[in-house]
Amino acid sequence: MKQILFFVCLLLAAHCQAQEPNRQQNQEIRKSITFYGIVPSFQFSQSSGLNQSLSGTGYPSIPNSQFFWGFGFTYTAKRFFFGCDLSLNLQTRSNDAFSLKRQSNITNLQFGYRIIEWGNTSLAPFVGIGLTDSRVILSRNTTSNTLSNFLTQGGNATDINHTQEGLIFGLSLDSNRLYKNESPLIASFRVGYMWAMYPYEWQAPFGQLQNAPVDKLSHFFIQMRIGAMLNWDDWD
Repeated sequence: MKQILFFVCLLLAAHCQAQEPNRQQNQEIRKSITFYGIVPSFQFSQSSGLNQSLSGTGYPSIPNSQFFWGFGFTYTAKRFFFGCDLSLNLQTRSNDAFSLKRQSNITNLQFGYRIIEWGNTSLAPFVGIGLTDSRVILSRNTTSNTLSNFLTQGGNATDINHTQEGLIFGLSLDSNRLYKNESPLIASFRVGYMWAMYPYEWQAPFGQLQNAPVDKLSHFFIQMRIGAMLNWDDWD
């Protein structure tokens, strides 16, 4: 984590020092579209209610923290910006008898306003809507060693899913107040919280779960973005 923070500060400092004497003679880019990669995003959520059922049957528990990788875009008009991003994660845990695989994807829509600008750097609060889709595949070891045994002895694996929507609140530190003679490289560092609005049951795709565990998966996140301004349209 220290290396990521150092890299963010280094990128922001490089932009702030770029060609200061020439800025008065160049038109500022006030309207732009930026495409970026999420490299990475760290998420920490509350303990899953599903873990109570898993621990009682010998399965590994679902971790509270996850690393995500993804991509997205941001449209900027003066101090306002709107963006959308998608991030993905895959986790596996196992013991001598059982294994757990968790696949998660997060889709966010965010809207913000830059309240402070200095040099190439800006600070902006943002709000938005997030959707998290989690899939957990649980399996247990078997002594079967032929395909016919695997096909006829069901119950070696099960698949359950959880979908959660929520409201997003956060702060963004960006190096994207650029001028036409400068590099199109964009760096952004974000911290935020997704507040889950309603609890939802875990569901199985092939049947109705009885007494299914209920979760309300709010989470904190720290996100690093690197991208490029691929096109822009200057305002007068």
